[in-house]
Amino acid sequence: MIPSTNSSSPSRSRSSGFSLTELLIVIAIIGVTTLISVPMITNLLSKSKETLSRQNAQRAVSVSGQLSAIGVAHVLPESLGGVEATLRLLRRGISVPDGPMQGKYFTVGEISDENIASASVFMEIVFETKELQLGYNPNATP
Repeated sequence: MIPSTNSSSPSRSRSSGFSLTELLIVIAIIGVTTLISVPMITNLLSKSKETLSRQNAQRAVSVSGQLSAIGVAHVLPESLGGVEATLRLLRRGISVPDGPMQGKYFTVGEISDENIASASVFMEIVFETKELQLGYNPNATP
């Protein structure tokens, strides 16, 4: 005799797939992981932006020091935009007009307006020897 393949038999196999409980547990684990990781990622992004701002400020201060050492006036006073305006000027570049460095071109490279604003927090205008130049303030808080 051939065995019966009746679907109502008690020895029927369980259908494949996940139960509702298993899916809810997985969703809860994903939610908890997200809650933990989002603040960490946000903090990491914030620190990387601050580091970039500090590096841009240090690069601008270095270029400003070089220009000041050879006597090229390049710092704009606060009444004309101060640090941010000077950074925009250095972004475009300054060519030395005369002297042994005549024609040498000084620039801080490509810095976006947003990065100029955030880098300017770490800089100040200072009077060194006989020229105004940009100074770096490592204790500034963004």
